[in-house]
Amino acid sequence: MSFTISNNRNLANGTSYCGLISATYDLLCSKLGKPSDVNSGDNKVRKEWIICFDCETIAVVYDWKSREDVTELTTWHIGGKGINIVQKVGLIFNNKK
Repeated sequence: MSFTISNNRNLANGTSYCGLISATYDLLCSKLGKPSDVNSGDNKVRKEWIICFDCETIAVVYDWKSREDVTELTTWHIGGKGINIVQKVGLIFNNKK
């Protein structure tokens, strides 16, 4: 599955919650690289990865309203726009390459 990671927060506009993924911070970093620091003013999101599968299919993996250290989290939210967002994100982690 082909994808790129972006730091362009504008790409996340219009995304909405789609599901959850169970993964450690280290696993996310190994598959997606270093996350973007969000530090939203309302403290709802601190870190995120914006995944671009194509122009119209965007996924965002992020912490949501967690008070835990992000490096200790094992459940992350998936937001997106497009078709089969949760399944596409899951394929990144099921790829044994």
